Amino acid sequence: NKWLDDCWMINVSSIVGPPYAIVRVEPPLGPVSGMQKIKVHGVGFLSTSGPAVVRFFATGGRHTAEAQGTVVSDELVECVTPAVVNTIGPRECEVRLAIGSRDYTTTVATYHYYLNTVAEQSLCYGPGLLEEQQADQPTRFRIQARNQLGENRKSGRDEWSVQVQRREVNADGKEVLREVPADLVDFDNGQYEVRYTAEVGEVNIKVQLIEDGHRRHIRGSPFRPTFISHGKNRANEYLGPLVNSWTVTTLRQLEDFYRATEAGQSTKLKEGDVKSLIKVMNHIKDMYSQEGDLLRKQDEVYEALSHIEREGVPVDKQLKVLRRVGSNLVQLKDECQKTEKSIEPLVKQESEIYKKKIAEFEQKLRAYQGGLKREAYYFYNSGVELAFKHLNDVTDTLNTRTSELEDLLHIARNFDYPDELSNSQKVVLQMREDVANARSLWDHEVQRIMLTERFLVLKWGDVQPSDMEDDIKAHFKKLKEFCKIDKKSDVYIGMNDIIKRWTV
Repeated sequence: NKWLDDCWMINVSSIVGPPYAIVRVEPPLGPVSGMQKIKVHGVGFLSTSGPAVVRFFATGGRHTAEAQGTVVSDELVECVTPAVVNTIGPRECEVRLAIGSRDYTTTVATYHYYLNTVAEQSLCYGPGLLEEQQADQPTRFRIQARNQLGENRKSGRDEWSVQVQRREVNADGKEVLREVPADLVDFDNGQYEVRYTAEVGEVNIKVQLIEDGHRRHIRGSPFRPTFISHGKNRANEYLGPLVNSWTVTTLRQLEDFYRATEAGQSTKLKEGDVKSLIKVMNHIKDMYSQEGDLLRKQDEVYEALSHIEREGVPVDKQLKVLRRVGSNLVQLKDECQKTEKSIEPLVKQESEIYKKKIAEFEQKLRAYQGGLKREAYYFYNSGVELAFKHLNDVTDTLNTRTSELEDLLHIARNFDYPDELSNSQKVVLQMREDVANARSLWDHEVQRIMLTERFLVLKWGDVQPSDMEDDIKAHFKKLKEFCKIDKKSDVYIGMNDIIKRWTV
């Protein structure tokens, strides 16, 4: 009986709970990046003093995250959700609350973390993005938000910037963009609808996701729909002719791309056939460079068809075509990768061959350039007729060299070394400039001949010495203005001497 009259205390708060309870969280979901203000509703929050801590516990997981809360009233605590990208991740959490030294609530609320909307995965579709809509009638299009995995979002609350502008010409004749009012409706299921009415003309639409103060264009943005005064019946509706025509056309474009690229990348190559090799390389590059657009078009068609199906219109045939096209394009990419690997030795071989050819071409150009100084048009005694004949011959040769240069440049660009031809381009440019300067000089000589021969046929009584002197001095002045001609060249000295004699 030694324990008689002793007093023992047992802490049962972890069993029966603290003197406050949590009921629900609003909003009940948010991005894994956190930074979302939420309200924790419950009772008895003023029964205990001290700092409030809101804990997020991953259902079926080990990770937890905590946020500092602010007790607003006996029934409300506010906090900003913590980032859980690398911990809890996108999943449902249990939310509990502790105030001061008390235990966490035995009651819980649920909060769902989701992957953030990603502009580069999201897309738009609908009649409001198409050409030849009916002007002065309401039109619309949908935004489908998607996360980084390409999955459709199931909730709303994203922040979007949608700018609709109409192109028009102002009083000064300049093209300007005028704002067109637009409404954005959040369906809170990952879809948003933009509604607007435009006049006849072209409209520019920018759709951007706003996150952390930054704006990023959605796939396909900006869009450029057009409006006409007499559009087709129901042109501005999802079930109208424009959406149907766009769906058919887009599927056909995807199929055409597949057929052309598949045939191009599978071309049989022969050694030394560099043009065919480059065509195969370019078909492979097209597959890689256009892959994003190809996927976007497939996604847009799929979402448009899904929308039409939700309206009660069967689209099984179109969906079947879309699935076949998608499968073909996936297979095509795999084939392109195999072809690219198989032609690697040939690409390397031809690349080295044409590097040597480019070096040889440059040497020939420089040798030809050096020989031009001995051309007849650089010697005055050649005369006008012979000078122009040689100028024309050299121009023809330079045209041939330029054509060869362009062919080599096309090859060099495809082998990723266009700079190898930069010196050759400079040499050709310099030769053309020299020929143009020489031609201008001989054109000046033709004018001199015409001028002096006019003097020679004048009757003695009609001679005006002062006028003749002025004309000769003006001609002499123009000759001196040829700054890009070598003043020590025979042709310049000859022209200079004859003008001087006429001056005397």
